[in-house]
Amino acid sequence: MSVSLDQLLNDVSNKDAINNLHIASHSLKSQSQVMGFSNIANICLDIEKISDDAFKGEKPITNEIIANIKSSIEETKKILNSPKETSLSGGGAVQDDTGVTA
Repeated sequence: MSVSLDQLLNDVSNKDAINNLHIASHSLKSQSQVMGFSNIANICLDIEKISDDAFKGEKPITNEIIANIKSSIEETKKILNSPKETSLSGGGAVQDDTGVTA
């Protein structure tokens, strides 16, 4: 996901990067659901929705959205690195640049 986000920072209309972001978030979401990591699955679902909307041309990805997604990925890494200290269920939404949670 990080590579796709870096590509999007250079060109927010890069369809390949948007599609790769969508595929990666969908795959991680599914794996997280199977393993019971519902908050990671929710974060990935949000990223999946954002990338799907962008791919369809319904809502463009902005630099602020990219920053929010990167922040969510860092949150996911923290959860995976310290599962005993962090709840594995619930929240974790990604906001777009208008403050709308996807």
